[in-house]
Amino acid sequence: MKAHNLIIMILIPCYCLLWIGGIISYLFICGPPSDSRWTAPLFLCLAAALAVALTSPNYRLPLMACGLIGLVVEIVGVRLGFPFGRYVYTQELQPLVLGVPIAIGCAWLVLFAYVKQMLHFGGIPAPWQYLCGASWMVSLDLLIDPLASGPLGYWIWEEKGWYYGVPLTNFLGWFVVSLALFLIFRNQWPRATGVVHVGLSIVIFFSLIALARGLFGALLTGIVLILFHGWVFWRNRSRSNGL
Repeated sequence: MKAHNLIIMILIPCYCLLWIGGIISYLFICGPPSDSRWTAPLFLCLAAALAVALTSPNYRLPLMACGLIGLVVEIVGVRLGFPFGRYVYTQELQPLVLGVPIAIGCAWLVLFAYVKQMLHFGGIPAPWQYLCGASWMVSLDLLIDPLASGPLGYWIWEEKGWYYGVPLTNFLGWFVVSLALFLIFRNQWPRATGVVHVGLSIVIFFSLIALARGLFGALLTGIVLILFHGWVFWRNRSRSNGL
């Protein structure tokens, strides 16, 4: 237990340092320096490591399996153009495995862990929980994808769509894959407030980048996600207090 606590104590300041550095660079100096390409994948990997460390021990392996599934689906996606559409990753998020950054698997892990926990706090029953979870994941992608495939340059869509160049097939694919994940890992996981904080920090991070880059549609999505996050916690507290 002491070793586990030590790991968390190391991960948190490292993650916060990169979070603050990223926000400062995008808001005030037009983005990170060209020689700091390593910070973005490290940021996502640290977020995933924190999410795993803050999750109940019996559910860490399922959570890592979720990230692995997300990585495998992305590998299939870049080769077949299914289920998201045709796209290709750049060299911004190294290292890559079969053309897909390892950091992308970390992103799937963090987002799934966040939504899974928020559904728990929201007290949403099955089967609505699965549909709500998949829709929530799509909403997160509505925030992140315009930035990642736009000013951040993490990947490039070969077939352009109406929403900041992102095709509709991407969001349909996100819904299907996310729904499958929530069905596979449908057991209720113990509450882990720390995981929720990590997920919210990701939402705030990309919302601020959207503000800095003038992507107001993505920014609006981020604001709605943050407000919805607050409403879920307010509703949970009211229910706990019997209000």
